[in-house]
Amino acid sequence: MQPDNVVIPLLDDGNGPDQAANDGLYSGVWTPPHTGDYTLTFPGNDVWLVTVKPAYTYSVVPFSWETITGTNLHLSDDSVTSFGTPFSITLGDYSLPVLYVDSNGRVGPGAMIESSFTNTPLPSDQAPSNIVAPFWDDLLPLPNTDQNVFWGVTGVRPNRKLVVEWRRVSRASGCQDPSATITFQVVFPERSSDVVVNYSNSAFGGGPACAAGDRGAAATVGLQLLPPIAAQFSVDQPSIQDQMSIQFTLLRP
Repeated sequence: MQPDNVVIPLLDDGNGPDQAANDGLYSGVWTPPHTGDYTLTFPGNDVWLVTVKPAYTYSVVPFSWETITGTNLHLSDDSVTSFGTPFSITLGDYSLPVLYVDSNGRVGPGAMIESSFTNTPLPSDQAPSNIVAPFWDDLLPLPNTDQNVFWGVTGVRPNRKLVVEWRRVSRASGCQDPSATITFQVVFPERSSDVVVNYSNSAFGGGPACAAGDRGAAATVGLQLLPPIAAQFSVDQPSIQDQMSIQFTLLRP
């Protein structure tokens, strides 16, 4: 598909984005009508090639926990597993027919085949594309117990919700108290590219090595498409509260 051709006039009249008239600084505004490729032509025949991608923003919304019994994924320390999604899930324009789940608080596509206990800020070239990180920290689910990661579906079509829940998972990084746990979940609504993350409780408590991760103090919370396109709520900050929900909303031109 050929890029759309757009001619952008530049003005020096002191109106709109131009702060001062006749100062030799010219300004213009262009709002892309849709995602895709564009050829922008400016006065003097300067040409720029631009690709407009979808992006996300976030907001704190009223708490709404999705109750599931769920299927136990039986994850262990620093492990990843996957399952086929029962309905279409998209992040931006990317479809996830198979969802990969990291014990360390991330979900994403097949490119995320290795677990990572070291969180990074978003955007990051060191983090996979098209991931959701509801609580990316050095977490410790216990295999063959109900202190693990579960997935399930709520609602009825066409308004179902796919839920991935880290249920009473502890923390690694020297934490030796399996009763020091948190519970949170990520929710993918059917027929929507929006994502909601819910936190039932966000403080491990226990000894210093456990409590060092309380409320996201050692975690990344956010969503990344193709870097540098990302929406980061927080990194290494105790910004997460009990009974809190964050919605990541897809923005399109």
